[in-house]
Amino acid sequence: MWGENVLITLTNALQVHISQLRRMVGKRTVRMQGDIYFLDIGPEAVDAEQMVEFIQEGARMIRGEHFGRAAEFFNEAISLCRGTPYPDVSDADLIARRFRLIGLRDQIREDLVECHIELAQLGHELAEVIADVRELVS
Repeated sequence: MWGENVLITLTNALQVHISQLRRMVGKRTVRMQGDIYFLDIGPEAVDAEQMVEFIQEGARMIRGEHFGRAAEFFNEAISLCRGTPYPDVSDADLIARRFRLIGLRDQIREDLVECHIELAQLGHELAEVIADVRELVS
């Protein structure tokens, strides 16, 4: 398709994408070592890592029977779930991570329902819990 210009075309395309990425995340965040690009970000900048932290805090709140606070953490976690994780990748490690994140999302929803059931027993709105359970089941 590109003939002898294939390497030049691909290199140029990659450089354009890297330039756009640097504009979005900052020049210092994207670095090159040899002919490999690295994205230097901490775990606090990754939605999936933040989600796991919220889940852990929610679980801690459940153990302490602070169901309202646990629900807040689980709601924060579920708000970070947007669409299918890594939808366009075929890397085996990322596919495994995709399934792990989908499993965590489902677990969050179940934990949230558990919190709502406990809160309903304490006098909160039972109709809302039933609606959440119906949505989860469907």
